[in-house]
Amino acid sequence: MPSSRAATLVMAQTWLFQIRTRGKRDWQMSDEEIAEFENAVNSAENGSTEVSLRSAFYNLSSLMRAVKKSYLRIPPLTEAEIISLGLKVRGKSLK
Repeated sequence: MPSSRAATLVMAQTWLFQIRTRGKRDWQMSDEEIAEFENAVNSAENGSTEVSLRSAFYNLSSLMRAVKKSYLRIPPLTEAEIISLGLKVRGKSLK
């Protein structure tokens, strides 16, 4: 996961686009799971206080880890798909 909130949000927005497009079809995500991810991104985008932002980003990061573990490992993604999601390709340094 990215270390800054801004980078996490950019990655989450990229994932949200992919999840809306491919989540149900390619990764067998339920409508509820897609909506949960969308709500988490919206909360992170619209948090109004430091406490709400901290909570929103904690929830978003946890959800992103769960999505990666549950949906982005099997079937294995191609190198291009990994890069398009903002993830690092194992064994390669991105310069």
